[in-house]
Amino acid sequence: MRDVKWEAVMEAAEWRCQCTGHCGRSHRAGLGRCQRETYSGMVSGLQVAPGDLVDAGGLVALCDSCHGDLARSARARRAQAELEAQDDLFGPGLLAG
Repeated sequence: MRDVKWEAVMEAAEWRCQCTGHCGRSHRAGLGRCQRETYSGMVSGLQVAPGDLVDAGGLVALCDSCHGDLARSARARRAQAELEAQDDLFGPGLLAG
């Protein structure tokens, strides 16, 4: 049985990945939107993910590929922000080897 929120997000997305290039791909073949789809009742290649991965807030439907790329990018941004915060606290380069 599917979660009610999952169903609502998938229906709003028309059972299609909602990535419009935030993953780094152009998605030209899909006119700017990823073409990965799933259908109600079938095993899904789509997942519900936090919308802040695509600066939209809420929840969005993403295929595994787009979600993975977006998650990696978000982790890299967080790591960079942590390094910059440490530089602000201790001064540039003081933590470097």
